[in-house]
Amino acid sequence: FSLEGYISTSGKANRDERIFTAFLILESLPTLPFFATESVPSSLKKGIHGKPYFENSSIKINIAHNADFVLVAYDENAEIGVDLEGEIKPQKAEKLSERFASISSLKTAKLEEKISAFIMNKNRKFESIKLSTADENFTAKWTTAEAIMKCDGRGFSALPELEKIKEKMKICTMVFDSENGKEYIAVAIKK
Repeated sequence: FSLEGYISTSGKANRDERIFTAFLILESLPTLPFFATESVPSSLKKGIHGKPYFENSSIKINIAHNADFVLVAYDENAEIGVDLEGEIKPQKAEKLSERFASISSLKTAKLEEKISAFIMNKNRKFESIKLSTADENFTAKWTTAEAIMKCDGRGFSALPELEKIKEKMKICTMVFDSENGKEYIAVAIKK
């Protein structure tokens, strides 16, 4: 299993750029202050429900991607889940809302923590993007639910317990404007 294998399974556009971006993010980990006492993990594995993890490391990682972006989040000890979604069109949102009632009733959490996001510009340089608190539309709820389920580690099999699982996590749902419209990000960390 490799990062390229993990990201390319979606078969979406810009696959090579997303893989390149994810590698850059992971390669930058050793330069972060966090790794001053922790050795950098070298073996990325995939759990039974698809959650990525580093073998023999206390560092928890999660990866999300869509057609244009890759999001990599990590924590030294706590399980983490992230999701990244472009705006879900109203007709599709309505169908999903009917099918997944537990997601429709979910409340998103406000942007309370210092979370930074970066985008690679056309010159292949990272620049920060402005994150705002997400609204309460279906895309924000869907993104929040996915981050919770990914943090839990069981994916959609955890859906029936969503509200119960949510109580054991710190959650933040954000939005930013891209050239293709709104993009939603949710982060869930076990307390």
